[in-house]
Amino acid sequence: MDRTTNTVENEALIRYAKTEADYPDIDITQSVMERINQLSNKSPYGRRRRPIRRSSAIAAISGVMLIGSLTAYAAAEYAQIHDSNGRTVIEAVAETPIYPLPKEIAEQFDAYRQRVLKLLKPGQMLAYYINDDKLNSNGYDMANPIKFEFNLLYSSYEDYVQKLRQVSGPRLEMPDYLPEGYEFKHGQISPRPPMRGDKDHSAYDKVQKKLLERAAAMKGTDKLVVEQVDWTNTLGVNLGFTNGSTVLNLMAQIGPDNPEHGGKATVAQSASATSETVRIGEQEALYRSDDSQGADIPHYLFWYDEQKNVYYSIMDSTGSELTRKDFIWIAQSMMKQAGE
Repeated sequence: MDRTTNTVENEALIRYAKTEADYPDIDITQSVMERINQLSNKSPYGRRRRPIRRSSAIAAISGVMLIGSLTAYAAAEYAQIHDSNGRTVIEAVAETPIYPLPKEIAEQFDAYRQRVLKLLKPGQMLAYYINDDKLNSNGYDMANPIKFEFNLLYSSYEDYVQKLRQVSGPRLEMPDYLPEGYEFKHGQISPRPPMRGDKDHSAYDKVQKKLLERAAAMKGTDKLVVEQVDWTNTLGVNLGFTNGSTVLNLMAQIGPDNPEHGGKATVAQSASATSETVRIGEQEALYRSDDSQGADIPHYLFWYDEQKNVYYSIMDSTGSELTRKDFIWIAQSMMKQAGE
């Protein structure tokens, strides 16, 4: 059984926002691309996207019936999804420029990360700190000096399910419907690390205190400090399927601890892409399509289960021939599974 490593996504994947002025929105598309890069063990440090904040609301326009219980409407320039209280929980926003880190800095970050990956054991999560003022204080990583890595990527579906049933958090198992030709590639579980935004942030403070104290006592030239972190809850899960060179990813990610306090997920929408709101049974979802040549994620379906406080998403990769109907049928299967 082959297992490889992956990194916990940016702290912004879980929202603890009290006001939108305090916390920027989540750029889900960029987070997904970083996750995909990490599954292939590519460095997440090569690119940085400028934070995206709330954009103005877009008025809905009349829609048309698609198939079965699916109704499309609100096909606006940038689509939005709202919860039962009218709060925006998902929003498509204009794609923003990506600003790469200086090559030397990116290489330094990645070199430290690779060292941590080599220390990881299956099922383990490690926290680490780079005791380097140049990296931490020049705007390169001021917001995220304590980083986390983990090793929970399974090439065996049975092993993935066995581990999934031992932990708490979003659930995602094999859907009843998959497009013809797609086969299971991996199942991934993302542990929930301690976070500064937690209502009780003592766990994060404890990890940070240990790392900083050890860093202060260090002698010599080595600047890497690593600490094992126990975990029981998950941040999210991912199932990956392949058909030749194309990839289909299904994801479930925990929502904000306090949804009533705001915070939403955003999906980056390039100039060549369109987004619309669709209804699948009783569930509202955002569908974003980009059929331009070479699009990293040509099609993306994204919804928020308010009762479970979980974000679900489906996405394909360059070269995919999947249709919107395929995405709807997969989503229907996932929703049925989540309700069981």
